[in-house]
Amino acid sequence: MDVTFVRDSPGHYRHGDRPFDKNRRERYRGSPHYNRTVEFTAKYDEVSFNPDYPCERLSTFEPMVRRLLMKQWSPPAAALKSPSV
Repeated sequence: MDVTFVRDSPGHYRHGDRPFDKNRRERYRGSPHYNRTVEFTAKYDEVSFNPDYPCERLSTFEPMVRRLLMKQWSPPAAALKSPSV
């Protein structure tokens, strides 16, 4: 799949967050991956651009991340054993 096309395709769903040619993906219409990429962006990428979607502030997750990073970690015992030859 052409990475450039995947990058350009979500612009079709943006709602004025910045100037963007809504039909920019049309230049790839001849690609054998066009239809599947359009389907993917419609199912999964479009929803990520919903400005009304409720979301938490990043600060909400800070205590959880700090607790996780403060935990003592050691590799599992199986990882410490040398491989049997």
